[in-house]
Amino acid sequence: MPDESPFWGFAPRLILLILILRCDSTPPDRTVSRLPAAGVSPGAALFPAFMRSLLVTSVLPDDRYSGSSKRCAVHLRALAELGRVDIFCLRPFIQERVVPDELAPLVGDVFYAETSANDLGWERFHKDTSRIRRVVAAFTRLAPKEVCRLDGAERTALSARFDDGRYDHVFGFKLTGISWARQVMRSGRPRITGDLDDISSELRDASRSRTAGPLTQALDKRHVRMMREAERGALRDLPLVMVCAEGDMETARAIAPAARGIAVIPNAVPIVPAIPPRAEASPIRILFVGILNYAPNSRGLRWFAEQALPLLSERLQADFQIDVVGRGDNGRVAGICAPHAQMNFIGEVDSIEGAYKEADLVIVPLLEGSGTRLKILEAFTLGRAVVSTTKGAEGLGTTDGENLLIGDTPAAFADAIARAATDAPLRARLVAAGRKLVTENFSAEATIPREAALFRQALHVTDKSGDTATI
Repeated sequence: MPDESPFWGFAPRLILLILILRCDSTPPDRTVSRLPAAGVSPGAALFPAFMRSLLVTSVLPDDRYSGSSKRCAVHLRALAELGRVDIFCLRPFIQERVVPDELAPLVGDVFYAETSANDLGWERFHKDTSRIRRVVAAFTRLAPKEVCRLDGAERTALSARFDDGRYDHVFGFKLTGISWARQVMRSGRPRITGDLDDISSELRDASRSRTAGPLTQALDKRHVRMMREAERGALRDLPLVMVCAEGDMETARAIAPAARGIAVIPNAVPIVPAIPPRAEASPIRILFVGILNYAPNSRGLRWFAEQALPLLSERLQADFQIDVVGRGDNGRVAGICAPHAQMNFIGEVDSIEGAYKEADLVIVPLLEGSGTRLKILEAFTLGRAVVSTTKGAEGLGTTDGENLLIGDTPAAFADAIARAATDAPLRARLVAAGRKLVTENFSAEATIPREAALFRQALHVTDKSGDTATI
């Protein structure tokens, strides 16, 4: 006969009640895995979410993709420390890509926008054949793509779908994600935080054409003002806004002196095994890697090809090859490479590690931009020496001759490449010092707990060992 004691009648009911209380109240299309993922503390993954966040982003988090995707992956892991994370992607045309397997356990639902931010307005603008209407539209309706401007119907529809009380917190990645969140989440229930990453208005102001016609220059100036105003509003109103370098923090404080909470979260990379040095062979292989439609990358590569490369050919008395790797080329970078026999345009590759494996050293010929260069951190981690400009290494705390070589003029840049290319012991010393710098200051393993702590402080929540959790 079954045991009729009160304990055996009460215990199953108690266990069932506990299981019910621990379940997520909103059934997702995909449940959150209870197994810990690499680089994430077990606390967030082993227990049901006590906080639900929406990550709004133009790129999917991915440790193996672009610098923005890598930074977004760090944010995802930090948000997962607090509970469940859904993603709203602002770029519908990347639906064929998925969150990689190592990050998938941290993600609940993934939503996609029907159209990219502002794309419809720009499409109509380019199709309009009336010059007068185009000019009027440009100065009244069009917004820079870095600022997500939604019309009334879009805001209402999106608010009805997402601002319904299901989220405790919304995190906007880059200015586009932040501006989307500030327009859609109007109830005040989900707290909003974000990451500006680069200061978009500074980048746009630095890259706008000074030789274009007066109308184009006026429109560029207007867009810079719009971006700066969006940044100022975010910095003023949000309890936490991240940037990726100390210099960007100074710029942000100048934009919004009354900023509520700015924090530097540097770009970070996972610490992976270094790739062994390439066996000595001819030609010497030099690698340039980056997002090729990013204006500072293409302009820096043009500077190198037209001014530094001829000098390098004189100084380096050996065969060499420059491999240009990256996604997003619109034909401009391929055109830069075409006239130069030593420049091998490769474009997008399946494995960035494979590109580093075939390289002897990496060059970063940047003359503008902000933030910290993930490509340098990546090269350090994978075991390749780096030659950069001062601007390229900005924000990393590097020292010329200790963990990389610096050259700011075409001649100095060519000299530094020739020196590194012909001195294997020097490359080994630079690699060891560079990897040490990354491990101590720019590792994802160190950054994620710090970022999670910033979220808890800004949102007034405690971790699972705390007394209370309020948002």
